[in-house]
Amino acid sequence: MKAKRNTWGVLKKVFGRSRKSEIFEEDVEAAYYGNEQSPRVEHLVERFFQKKGSVLDVGCGSGREAFWLAGRGFTVDGIDVSSGMIAAAEKRRKREKIAGARFAVEDMVRFSSKKKYDYVMALFNVLTFPETEKDRKKALRNMAKALKPGGVLVLDLANKWGNARIVMKQLVFKLLFLLAGKWTKFGDVYSNPTLAESREVTFQHYFSKGEMRRYLAEIPGISYEVEFFDLYRNRRHKNHLLVVVRKRK
Repeated sequence: MKAKRNTWGVLKKVFGRSRKSEIFEEDVEAAYYGNEQSPRVEHLVERFFQKKGSVLDVGCGSGREAFWLAGRGFTVDGIDVSSGMIAAAEKRRKREKIAGARFAVEDMVRFSSKKKYDYVMALFNVLTFPETEKDRKKALRNMAKALKPGGVLVLDLANKWGNARIVMKQLVFKLLFLLAGKWTKFGDVYSNPTLAESREVTFQHYFSKGEMRRYLAEIPGISYEVEFFDLYRNRRHKNHLLVVVRKRK
């Protein structure tokens, strides 16, 4: 029954009148992402966060990485478009009396902050969710603008052409959108990738190395590196892109 419900949700996403992204069922997502430990942030700190400082966590979810960083002396502001995720993060922050972490409901496409940060991070394919190129570029520019001079922005993303499974999924959904009379660039439509209880559907646009470089080349005042690297396993891998942006002093 759950599988049928998820399949129907995906088909409605493709053939329905609107392609506006919906948020995952927040209670399910918060419970999952709030409890599973990820080594990404540990590897991130080892490689790029050379000293304690301020961090902006874009797409922070229920705060797992933010709390890990706060516990190690960083001050963290977490933002996420999901009010449910932020509510879960705030609940844990108050329950455990965690200092050094704050959270707010913000859309990365519209986010603007007068505060500048030593570090900005956007993990777990966060930049793949805005549905238009214009919005993806704006979100990336907003992240870069939030850096202090000398600050570092790190993103980890799936490589669009990294493996056959991702390529085939993009081709299948491209065909479905064309059959539905809609135009979309390559991407992936799915219900919750981890838990069947989620009925909501979202859209992702995967990046190639060249496309990401093209985005970054339009942002003034930065230097950048884009490499094939799996931050989760801390090693080079063609399935993943690691993007490192540095704000010039």
